[in-house]
Amino acid sequence: MTVSYSRLVANGSSFGCFGSILCKWRGSVYKLVWRELAAYLVVYFAINLAYRFAFTEAQQKLFIKIRCYLAGHSASVPLTFAMSFYVGLVVKRWWEQYRLLPWPDTLALFASAAIPGTTDERGRLMRRNIVRYAVLAYVITLKQVSIRVKKRFPTLQHIVDAGIMLESEKKIVEMMDERSPMSKYWMPLVWATNIINRARRESLISSDQVVQTLLVELSDIRRRLGSIISYDTVCVPLVYTQVSILPIPYRLYLFI
Repeated sequence: MTVSYSRLVANGSSFGCFGSILCKWRGSVYKLVWRELAAYLVVYFAINLAYRFAFTEAQQKLFIKIRCYLAGHSASVPLTFAMSFYVGLVVKRWWEQYRLLPWPDTLALFASAAIPGTTDERGRLMRRNIVRYAVLAYVITLKQVSIRVKKRFPTLQHIVDAGIMLESEKKIVEMMDERSPMSKYWMPLVWATNIINRARRESLISSDQVVQTLLVELSDIRRRLGSIISYDTVCVPLVYTQVSILPIPYRLYLFI
């Protein structure tokens, strides 16, 4: 979860501004790892108390030998190297996914310029439906990758109730889902393309160049939405994640 904190450090000269960032709980690293940290502290103090009060002198010497042996081989575990590359990869993926999020505003501006007129009801409905279909494709995509959007729109009926999808369109999507379980985020964009072609045939759009501009924008939205789904489907290789995580308990053990 991304939490905005730029206003807290807008003026870096104020005393304690960075301390206020460290004390934030929502979206913080403390909220993310407090359960693991609590479990580690329980194990740490259990071993510590056992070493001081339960172990015999021979067991304490054996424990120290094991600890010294592990400490001597700690340099062979490139924790900093592995974590730096892993964190860099994760942050890069996160930033690229954010940059892929499409903005329907550009399409709305193009549609408004391509199909002008404020008194023509048919032109107004065409502009409205083109943008609505882009938003519908956006919602269908985010339902697959965002838990919050999935909770907001758990079913297609919730999208219909929100006014983003019509009942007839819902039936078409459900019929297509019966044929194939693959994502249908592209279907609203196809419907928007049909509206653009119809507007051109009815001379509501003045030239083919304007049609091409609208279709290029729709294609860019489809490319971005497809890339977002790809990022959600193709994760960081599990082996790389495990290699980055496994050295951490080993290093923590050395602090006991």
